[in-house]
Amino acid sequence: LVNWIEVKEGDLIPVPAGLVHAIEGGLLLMEIQQTSDATYRIHDWGRQGRELHLEKAAAAMDPFATTSVTNISGINGETVVFDGEKLHIRALRLDGTYYSESDVPEIVFVFDGCATLTNECVSVQLNRFPTHLFPLAHALSSLRVKLFC
Repeated sequence: LVNWIEVKEGDLIPVPAGLVHAIEGGLLLMEIQQTSDATYRIHDWGRQGRELHLEKAAAAMDPFATTSVTNISGINGETVVFDGEKLHIRALRLDGTYYSESDVPEIVFVFDGCATLTNECVSVQLNRFPTHLFPLAHALSSLRVKLFC
């Protein structure tokens, strides 16, 4: 009843509400979550002491929820990889400095190499794997995520 997805470096997998999901060991990943008070465990991989939520999980599951895999390893320039109502994800391959003209906050994550991000207030140098909220002064009504690869 569970669809196993074989993943490789650079895969981006959106997980809609109600889609049962788990992450096996041996992976380095970035998980972007929307604000929610609901996490329901249906299995805990042999860990002890954490409550399972079988009835609540069953009520929250969407049997028609699906997902797809987008690999961002081979992108050139800027590519939209997810465009939701409150979350927008773009992947960029760039050489040099990126200037943000965004009017909403951006979370920036560098997969490989380094990036310099600049707006009218600040310039930030990021190396591989650090994450940065940019620009700093906006309210979180919407969010753009930039993945630099």
